Amino acid sequence: MLRVVIADDQTMFRKGLRQILENIGDAEVIGEACNGEEVLSLVDRIQTDLVFMDIGMPLMDGFQATEQLKLNHPEIMVIGFSAYENEDCITRMINAGASGYLSKTRNNYELLTEIIANPSKGLFFSEGLHYNFNQTIINLKKKNSMEPRKVVIVDDDIDVISVIETILTKEGFKVISANDKTEGMKVIREVKPDLAILDVMMTTHYEGFELAKEITETPELKGMPILMQTSIDVLVTTRPDVQAMAREFRKDPGFKELHVLCIKDTVTQKAGVDYLSENGESIWFPVDGFIRKPVDARRLLPEIQRIMK
Repeated sequence: MLRVVIADDQTMFRKGLRQILENIGDAEVIGEACNGEEVLSLVDRIQTDLVFMDIGMPLMDGFQATEQLKLNHPEIMVIGFSAYENEDCITRMINAGASGYLSKTRNNYELLTEIIANPSKGLFFSEGLHYNFNQTIINLKKKNSMEPRKVVIVDDDIDVISVIETILTKEGFKVISANDKTEGMKVIREVKPDLAILDVMMTTHYEGFELAKEITETPELKGMPILMQTSIDVLVTTRPDVQAMAREFRKDPGFKELHVLCIKDTVTQKAGVDYLSENGESIWFPVDGFIRKPVDARRLLPEIQRIMK
């Protein structure tokens, strides 16, 4: 009998899927989780064969949770679940290590029966979903043949740099560090890294933002991924136009005077920062994601893997 975990932030969906699996038989739901961090903790404690993973959960989404779960427990099978049927989401979930992708808007009873009966059969998709398997194989081959990737960390806290450097060095990254905006920009121009990890607030409240904005506006660095380290709560949305969402938040009296708004769309993973400059001007710039302080390898590595695919 398969030991199953259901990870979804909607209680009614978890309840409904549990009932379906109980009707099918040959599967025991041994646990439920409402976010990615919970599911990782659960499978660490309880022997699990299969996880049904929603992609749009809070704290840690299904893409990140799947990547980390497969790193820690490659033997556990993951099936993605979502109401979103676009090929980008499907491809990202398969690249993360999932063995299938089911749409919440379709009848999956027969497919669920097949998954429970023969989980090692291959990849499972709801009828009508489109997925380019050959392109994923090409992408994986390119990834495996690449040189060690370079990451620049800019932070005024030496201890934080040391923690991140230790984590990334073990994963094969080449890490270069700097302690302030000026030094950081100089290093980034010279090294042209594959990723920059920037502290939100360094010597001044605005230094991290100013560095990120300068990077995004420098033609030679165009397209370089940026991760912002922050202890500020990240506002989540399901609207891909995160800048428009920032403007909506600014209309709310509760957010209007906040110095910083960090916003992320949990579906497309688009993210950005809206901060008030010293003269009170609202300044927006896009970033590729956020790393919550204090730094945790279980959050850091999946986020970096997502960005650097």
